[in-house]
Amino acid sequence: MAQNLPTRVYIAGDVVKFALYEYKNLTAGDTFVLSADFTNIQYATMVNTAGVTQAPAISANTTLTVGAGPNKDDGYLLVVGTSS
Repeated sequence: MAQNLPTRVYIAGDVVKFALYEYKNLTAGDTFVLSADFTNIQYATMVNTAGVTQAPAISANTTLTVGAGPNKDDGYLLVVGTSS
């Protein structure tokens, strides 16, 4: 399980934020730790370059874990949550 650092493409909001990230070479079991941008992630979804969507599991309020399916995929991650 590798920790990937996605590239932030866009972020907006103050207390409630939404952010769009780009990811590369994503595989099932990979994690994203987004504590630099969020204190509590409420919603997240991913879409790969083939148009397949998936909702990663949220843990520890700021960590996303990718479920089964992706294998060296590229795509985008949309996250909604709060920050302090």
